Amino acid sequence: MALMPWNNELVLGIPSLDEQHQTLVTHINALGAELGRPAADAKALSHILEDLVDAAMNHFIAEEELLNRHGHPQADAHSKGHSGETSSLVQLLDQVHADAGALGLEKLAQLKDWLTRHIQVDDRAAVALLMSKGAA
Repeated sequence: MALMPWNNELVLGIPSLDEQHQTLVTHINALGAELGRPAADAKALSHILEDLVDAAMNHFIAEEELLNRHGHPQADAHSKGHSGETSSLVQLLDQVHADAGALGLEKLAQLKDWLTRHIQVDDRAAVALLMSKGAA
């Protein structure tokens, strides 16, 4: 079973954002699968995490563009939140590059919690206004 199954609680109703979020979930599940192996491959973990960071950064750019295009009043605050999230992800990636053992089950749980919170709290709050402006 996937560490973070995609479900209706993660669907926001804006297809482009939902697809990007699904990609992030897929990367977190891939990390979980690799960590669940008897001998997790350090290069594979690093590569999957790089893909996750890349997908997250691209998602943040797309999301910020969408918020700005629709004049969302909290666009700047949302963007600042993304900056903090990006810094944390890059810091984790640097740690894993230095020592693949830095990515354990605790860090994986934190990634899962971060993405769940990002979707269900931060993005859900922003989406209501976007939907009212026809962003779907």
